[in-house]
Order: sequence, then C-alpha cells, then structure tokens
Amino acid sequence: MPGAVYSWPLELPTWPQVGFQEDIRMKILRTPMDKGISKLRTDGVVHTTLKATYFLEDYQVLELENFIYNEIKGTLRFSWAHPRTFQNVEARIIPNNGKSYIDIGYKLDKYFTTSISLQVMPEFTNADANNSVFGQASSPPYTWPNTLPALPLRGYSETGNLNITRTEDGMKQRRLGEFPGTLDLSYTLTGTQVDTLINFLTVTLKGTRRFNFVHPRTGETEQVRVVDNGGSICSITHVGTGSGSTNITHLKNTSYYTVGLNLEIIR
Repeated sequence: MPGAVYSWPLELPTWPQVGFQEDIRMKILRTPMDKGISKLRTDGVVHTTLKATYFLEDYQVLELENFIYNEIKGTLRFSWAHPRTFQNVEARIIPNNGKSYIDIGYKLDKYFTTSISLQVMPEFTNADANNSVFGQASSPPYTWPNTLPALPLRGYSETGNLNITRTEDGMKQRRLGEFPGTLDLSYTLTGTQVDTLINFLTVTLKGTRRFNFVHPRTGETEQVRVVDNGGSICSITHVGTGSGSTNITHLKNTSYYTVGLNLEIIR
C-alpha cells in the first residue's frame, strides 16, 4: 500500500469525469547494428504517466491549486485512486507539456475543465510486473494472447523499409540487411483486456522479446516486437462507460478504452 503522507483532497472528484489518457512506460535501450535489426534490452521498471481531466466548480479549482502549490509544493507524493485499476496508488504531479501544473478551460457559468498530469510511482504500478522485469518469465515461443482481439478493429497503418545507406556523393548505395517494417495498431478493449495486454507486454515480453502475431492485412503469422515511443510501449485512452450507476464497481466493469500499440515486423 502507498505510504504517502498526503492524499487527494476529499473536496475533489475521485473520477476524472471528462476522461484520461495513460502511457505504460519502460526504459528500453536500443543499439543500432551495422547489419540487421537493432538490439533491445530492458533497463528500467514499469511506470505510468496519466493526463486526467476533471469537471470542477470554481471553489474546487481553488482547492486543487492550493493542494498542488501549497500542500505538496508541486513535488511531494500523495495517495490517489487510479481511474483504470481503481486501486490506491502513490503519485506525483508533473507539469503538463513541461510547462504548467494545471490547464484550466472555462466551460459554463462557474464550471471549468481542469487537466493535470501525474506519474504513478513504479513500486505501485503493477507490482508483479516490476518484480518480474529482470527475472525469468515464461519460455518462448510467445504468442499474442487469445483473450485479446485478433484484429485491430479501430484500424491500423503499415510501413515497410529496407536498410539502405547512400554515399556522401549520392551516387552509390548499399543494402545492409532488412530493416523491419512497422504496424501502428489501434484497439478497443475492456478494462480486463487492458490488464491482460499490459501484463503480456511488461511481464512476458519484458518490453523487448519477439512474439507471434497474425498480420491484419495478410492473415499470415509474423514474428514481431514492440516499438517503444519515447519510452512508452502502450498508450491508453478512456473512451466511456456503460449507462447506469456511477459506483466504482459499475465503472470498472463497464469501462472501455482505445489502446495504441506499435510493432516491428521481423523478417
């Protein structure tokens, strides 16, 4: 359990009503090779960054500003209810886009949309994954989980490349070996499926291992690996929940998400 002295103020909503976006991040080192694909290795534990947007009244905006600037002083950790897992985690505020701690937009009358960015501390983000990152997980071959959609129903884009260099005079070029093509995939998943995907990427694959995946265009099984984008191996956006009660159990069982994932095709 988190041991932070400070807690998210009771006067503020526990659920970001406007929505949230989440990045699952790992530190992955990429070493380019003269011939063939780059080598990857894991060099850090899993952590999460989120951008949460709330619908607040004017007095709640003041409460949030007081909490950030006067209580935690923009740096101290605090206990916070994760909006996807609904578990209490230890988090800290980070500046939005490296600038301000709070983005405020006037909505109507005395109401405002208010966005903050947070980093969930690694020791409280999927503890099982963190304990397994450098250990021995299941043995290969690894395969896309059968509880996840076989096709990216929200669409995908594809690129293909050859590893070719050109001389300084631009007259000659040589092929150093195949450079992997890429797939940019977008899925709609339930909360349970998101948990399955995160566990697969961080624990089973450790962010670097190859696995078998059915190509959405050809239907052929390809060997692929995850491409990290600035350290992010998976991006998650909350789309909505089913109608009805707003209690935590209902929100957790009916929430669904769009998930972005980039893969390299290894040929």
